[in-house]
Parts: sequence; C-alpha cells; structure tokens
Amino acid sequence: MAIKIIENILTNDEIEYIHKLINNKNEWTPLTKYDEVNSNQEKLWFDAINIDKTKLKNYYNKIEINNLFVNECGLNVITKERQLEDSLHFDICDLSYVTYFNSDFEGGEFCYYEGDDEIIIKPKNGLTIQINNKTPHRVKPVTDGIRYSLYTFLYKKIIPKKEKTLL
Repeated sequence: MAIKIIENILTNDEIEYIHKLINNKNEWTPLTKYDEVNSNQEKLWFDAINIDKTKLKNYYNKIEINNLFVNECGLNVITKERQLEDSLHFDICDLSYVTYFNSDFEGGEFCYYEGDDEIIIKPKNGLTIQINNKTPHRVKPVTDGIRYSLYTFLYKKIIPKKEKTLL
C-alpha cells in the first residue's frame, strides 16, 4: 500500500489545540527553517512550527503501531511567498503522515506516483494521508492563501536482542 487516506484521525481536543496554535502566532516556535533562493534569486522559506507533543497523545497511540515510533512531528505553514520547490522525493522515515487543517488556499496538492501515473490529492480540512517510505511524491506550490498541515515521521523501533547464554 503506497498511500492510505484516513478521515478524522485526530480527536476534537487535538484539532482544537492545532487550530489555537494556528491562530496564535505568538506561540509559534520554529522547528525547522530553510532559506533558499529560486531561479529569480528570490528568497523562499518553508517553516515548520514546533508542537506540544503531549497534546497529541491519542494521535500518537493510533499511529505508533507495528514497532514504529514518532521521530519528528511539526506543523507546516506554507504560503506562496514562503515555500521551497518540492521536487519528487521519498521520505527517509519508515512511514509518514500528513494531516490538513484548512481548505481555504489554492495549489498545495499532494502528488504521488504509481509507475508512470501521477495521482493528485487535493488537501481538505481533516484529511490525513499515510505515506509508505517507498512512495515517490511531491507537493505542488501554494499559489494563494496559507496551507497548514501536521506532518509526522515514524521510524522502526530497534528491539535489542537478548543475550544468548548456555543457562
């Protein structure tokens, strides 16, 4: 399974927390920030906002299965003026999730590929996409508005081997 579409994976309290964070920029602390220049020598930014992981316990309980654990989770804030060119790529984690928190923007479609076929998913509020690490994908540029999405990268848990003894 390359992509799985999930509706309403977050609880109402988790959604309320994310919406409060979106609406209160004073609480934003950067998780990642990349400064790049496009072909016109214009600066492009991509921001990810740090989140309070204790506010997403139910979400983590749903997705941390089959010896997977959350390694990174953040809130993407993407606008026309502040985004990276998202080229075709594979996530380096074992499994990833993207959950959208609004629909009032243009562009920003999620595209993945099955063979030569491009499949396009239009983000909408409450939609979650589960992405297998072997799935080539990209995000089209946001052309108007702001696109808010929660991204989560999961990795396999390493279970230490028990020492073998003769006793």
